[in-house]
Amino acid sequence: MAVCLTPATARRAAPPGVRFLPFRPALRRDIRAAWLTRGEGPPVRACLAALADAAERVPVRAG
Repeated sequence: MAVCLTPATARRAAPPGVRFLPFRPALRRDIRAAWLTRGEGPPVRACLAALADAAERVPVRAG
């Protein structure tokens, strides 16, 4: 028997004998960003804006 944590975006059709099951309660993760302040140029600001935008679109689950 083996167990593997696989993000939903990586799931495909499972081979025979393999099943994908959700965790209960659902797992959550924190994503953090770190950068040097002296390197805070347009690419860093664009990346931070994209992360913030994506975070706003993630549904909040009751814990």
